[in-house]
This record gives sequence, structure tokens and C-alpha cells, in this order.
Amino acid sequence: MHRSEIINHLVRRRGYVRYLEIGTALNETFPYISAHSRVGVDPDPRTSATFHLTSDEFFSKVAPHCAPFDIVFIDGSHERSQVLRDVENSMRFLNPFGSIVMHDCNPQSFQESSLMYLGTAWEAVVQLRAKFWQRGMDWKLNVVDTDCGCGVLTRGKPDAMPLLPEELRFEDFNSNRNELIGLISVNDFVENY
Repeated sequence: MHRSEIINHLVRRRGYVRYLEIGTALNETFPYISAHSRVGVDPDPRTSATFHLTSDEFFSKVAPHCAPFDIVFIDGSHERSQVLRDVENSMRFLNPFGSIVMHDCNPQSFQESSLMYLGTAWEAVVQLRAKFWQRGMDWKLNVVDTDCGCGVLTRGKPDAMPLLPEELRFEDFNSNRNELIGLISVNDFVENY
């Protein structure tokens, strides 16, 4: 299942209208989304983004004037701290029952987890899941086991999380990925989301 199919499934099932995409770079997703209103953000002026800004600039300067959004797709920088900022900013401008989808959350090797490939988005997913569980927040985050791992964040009871080491290494993640990122199958996603 391609990331655009995951997003379109949520759009159809939940009646979403307003879509925001962070990181439109190669146009692999943005043109295929069925939401009525679409906004794309990418700093590269060669892309077909609606706004050629960094996501931080967009959220501080533009989002207050065109939000709220029903669904946000995050596929910009895959570095942990930027993914966390993009998620937190997206949550601020999200409708109360909106969803956030993140790409590249399930690297299969240490090499894939370098910033040249999928990056450290998986670390952001683990950190967010731990935060939601520890604080009893009404946010559920699972990663669909398809298309390099698509994180899906919606309202709901968070999954229990194991105690994390102070410094999470890829080896820790690799040996316990199902529980750490809440890995689910495509069928589970389609049935439960």
C-alpha cells in the first residue's frame, strides 16, 4: 500500500477535506491525494509546492491563516528533532479529530536509518509513543508496515510502551521494533482506521 493510499483511505473514511503536505519534493504523493483542499510546503522552488518555505517558516507565518487541517502528511526532513517539531506544529493546526501521517518510520537496517535514506524519523515515533503513554494523552500512533513505514497518528488510547534506555540505539530498535513503533499490518490499518 502506497503512502497516498493510506492518506486517501483516511480522507474517505473520515470525511477529511483539508490536506497539508510537508515535503512535496518529488511529487510522489501530493498530486494523488483526493482531499478537496490541498496545501503543499517545500523550500525547494523547483517543486510544485503551494508555499516554498521551510516547515518551521510555514507553521510560524502561514499556517495560522489557512488552518485548521484535517490531515497532515510529514515527509520533509527525516531528522528526529525536525520530525518532532513538524508533528508538534501539525498538532497545533489540526482539527480535533484530524490525523497525521509520517513517512519513512521503519528502516530495515542501520544504513537505511542514516539521513541519506530514511533518517531518524523512527526515533521521533518512539519518543512520541512514549510521551503519549507516559502522560496518558489521547493520541494513538502506529506504523503501518508498508512503503518504508507510514506512521499514523490519530485520537485514541495510546499503546503501552516498554521502558526505554536513556540512549536508544538502532540495535535496541531493531530487536524490539514491533512494540517500539507499534508496527501494524496493512489489513489491521484498513480495518481499524
